Amino acid sequence: MVALATDAAGEVLAIQQVYLTAEGRKAPLDPVKRTNKAVEGWADRSALRLPAREPLVLCEGVVTALSVWQATGQEVWACLGISNIARAPVPDKANDKATVILARDGDAPGSKAEGQIVRAAAALALRGLTVLIATPPEGEDFNDVLQREGEEANRNRIAGAEPFRPDQADTGRKRLLIGSDVEMAKRVREDLTELHGRIVHAEGAFWRYGGSYWAAIPDHELRLPVHAYDGAGFETPASEPSTVKLTQARVNSVLNECAALCAEPGFFDAPPAGINCTSGFIRFDARGTPHLEPHHRTHRFRHTLSGRWHPGASGIQPEGSMLARSLMKA
Repeated sequence: MVALATDAAGEVLAIQQVYLTAEGRKAPLDPVKRTNKAVEGWADRSALRLPAREPLVLCEGVVTALSVWQATGQEVWACLGISNIARAPVPDKANDKATVILARDGDAPGSKAEGQIVRAAAALALRGLTVLIATPPEGEDFNDVLQREGEEANRNRIAGAEPFRPDQADTGRKRLLIGSDVEMAKRVREDLTELHGRIVHAEGAFWRYGGSYWAAIPDHELRLPVHAYDGAGFETPASEPSTVKLTQARVNSVLNECAALCAEPGFFDAPPAGINCTSGFIRFDARGTPHLEPHHRTHRFRHTLSGRWHPGASGIQPEGSMLARSLMKA
């Protein structure tokens, strides 16, 4: 089985191959699936998209996505990996919060996979999305439910998805070795990287790549991961148990050390010559001929122009467009 991860324009950015038996079951191979990328950062911009009505349902794998899509008639995306769910390119709504449903697997409480799905939900919520979580029985997924109980059972579980609460992200008390601010800063950097990918500190701010440009991370999204270490346990040099007690000053100290760990002072100093627009990055060669490239984090832009261009365009501004009106006034 071959799954194509496409961006909003339909361009294939990654391919996942899942090896099946003649009966349609997963083949007894290791690995049983492979994902091949066409570009870096593909998970920030693409997914296997099964179009239908809202609200959007996000799944880890293809089989779960097909099982939910068949049963509900809702739009479903397979993110091709649990770690990609947090970065799914869910489009923003102009005047309202977009709603997404996470159709998770029935992972055991306290397991690594459960922690990953909870952190993914937290990351989506921090992006301003309304997040609901639909859960199958423990040890099963939505394909198991479909085969055993039929489509109506899946419809009911998706319809009964429960709202995600930010306090669910605290899946257990953190453990530290020595409880220092530097140690917490290193852990916070790891947590932020898991949520957002590469993190850069430059020009007095933390930056993350959002699929087409680099955006500054809001202050509250930085402080909350530090809060997760309030009450974290560690042992003193005398081998006595102790816990972290965070204050505003100490949170600031942790973030200050995290800034040092992520520091790249000249990160935005030399972006490539060109135009970063909705269609991609327009690069000009030595003759001045434009070429369209996919967006990429290495372009290091902090904005995207809300215009489109495609190779072969006439260069004549559409009548009545903002550009045409601006040129006429000039």
